[in-house]
Amino acid sequence: MARSIPQGHSRVMPYLHYLDPNAALAFLEQAFGFRTRYANRDETGLVRHAQVGVGETTFMLGPARSEFRSAAASALPALHASIWCYVDDVDAHHRRARAAGARILREPADQPYGVREYDALDCEGQEWYFVETLDAGRIAPRPARKTRRARPAQTKKKAAKRKRTGRKPRRR
Repeated sequence: MARSIPQGHSRVMPYLHYLDPNAALAFLEQAFGFRTRYANRDETGLVRHAQVGVGETTFMLGPARSEFRSAAASALPALHASIWCYVDDVDAHHRRARAAGARILREPADQPYGVREYDALDCEGQEWYFVETLDAGRIAPRPARKTRRARPAQTKKKAAKRKRTGRKPRRR
């Protein structure tokens, strides 16, 4: 018989790897307002596994360890993932994160897809998107799409010749 998913857990949960999980845990609490729900530490006090929550969502973190083929975002040549997180007040959250030293990538702004969003990096370079759902009246209209202009006849002839011969026509 399958066991149920523990309370406070989702069916899918991110697990983030940090070079210094103790510092990451403190930063995530101070800058982003997350709460530590569980922390397993070794005899030296190093976080070996932690569960961190915001609202009804939990994610996990632990040390980056080569034997598990894991690396911290700061050790990679490019980001491997970003995390999308809903908050109640994006502007207040942004002020808190900035004050705690988060690197702000994009200032809070209303987006045409129905959220107010800002983007930040945590203390080890993990990218976070913090968003607040907008009321329908505040959603920015999408800009009109540009329509394709019809090609002049001469350009169409050159394109057809290029397609037939595989080379550009000579200029006269």
